This record gives sequence, C-alpha cells and structure tokens, in this order.
Amino acid sequence: MKNEIPKEKILLAVEGLKGISHEIRLSTLCYLSQQSMSVNALAEAIGVSQSNISQHLSKMQHAGWVTFDRDGTTKKYRITDQKLLKLLEVLNEIYCQ
Repeated sequence: MKNEIPKEKILLAVEGLKGISHEIRLSTLCYLSQQSMSVNALAEAIGVSQSNISQHLSKMQHAGWVTFDRDGTTKKYRITDQKLLKLLEVLNEIYCQ
C-alpha cells in the first residue's frame, strides 16, 4: 500500500501553484529569486506599471512569500518562503537553461 498524501498538503500545493501561475507574479518571483529589488526596478525589468507590480507584491506579501527591507526611502523586496525558492530553482533548471 502506498503512503497516503494528506489532502491539506495537496490543497496548499494547488494554492501555491495557482499563485505563481500568473505571468507578472512568476516574472517578479524569478527576478526576486536572484536579488532583492524595488518596485521601480521590477516594473522596469518586467515592463509593467509600478502600480501593477505593487498590487502583485501586496498579494505575495499577504501570502507570506515576500517581504521588504528599507534602503533609505526605498523598499527592496525579497523572497522569504524557502519552499518557493526551491520551486523557482527547479522551474529555472527546467525552463530557463
């Protein structure tokens, strides 16, 4: 008999995958997996408005995926969720090399 996988673990995985399945969120997370960045730098790198990036960062911060450190008056965002970083490493290996 195979080990049973707890349903709550599956639901957590589904929610996490839904969360990164948006192009802007995934792009943002890919950049943040390399270095901490400001909203302005992320918006420029991804090619979207600052308000759009801010909305996505707010959702990711609420989910516990990112946080920020202040650098003077600038907020520099970084990934805090180690499981998410591991997932991004695997995605990078599969799709970005």
